[in-house]
Amino acid sequence: IWAIGMDENMKFELLGYVVANTESKEAVRSLLIDLQKRGLERPQLFVSDESKGIESAISLEYPHVKHQICAFHKMKNIQHYLEDYKNRAEILKDAADIYKTAWSKRSAMEKLKIFRKKWIKIEKESTKHFCARFEKTLRYFDFPKIHWKSIYTNNPMESFNSQMRTWTSKFKYFE
Repeated sequence: IWAIGMDENMKFELLGYVVANTESKEAVRSLLIDLQKRGLERPQLFVSDESKGIESAISLEYPHVKHQICAFHKMKNIQHYLEDYKNRAEILKDAADIYKTAWSKRSAMEKLKIFRKKWIKIEKESTKHFCARFEKTLRYFDFPKIHWKSIYTNNPMESFNSQMRTWTSKFKYFE
């Protein structure tokens, strides 16, 4: 499990990691405690997928820090609940358009209402899951607009994970 930080100049840096089989609360909490011991005081924001372990660990160690759920993962998870796969492209586009066209939390919530009205009878489960806790994907609006693209998803972390997988695959002892 990796922790990457971003400064106000949008420079990313590896802060720490733990070796674990899952994103359990205990594993993530051990990473957060290690970061605290090494001087991480109070970050402005955490960005992650909807892992319950990550959320639980953050709420224990940094209860007053905002937590942004990755908008990309929120949209991607729609397809796990589709009733008719033929709707996939359109519902994903409509979900993405909320983030692409919203200029504030209020705007995004208004667009979500339109999305929900359109899709609730067609794709009930997908719509319910996408709308649940949707406001936690909007924490990025609390930061300067120049940072939005870097913090509304955890893509920087996913990119780092991909680079690490590529690098470690060169060594047989990591298999």
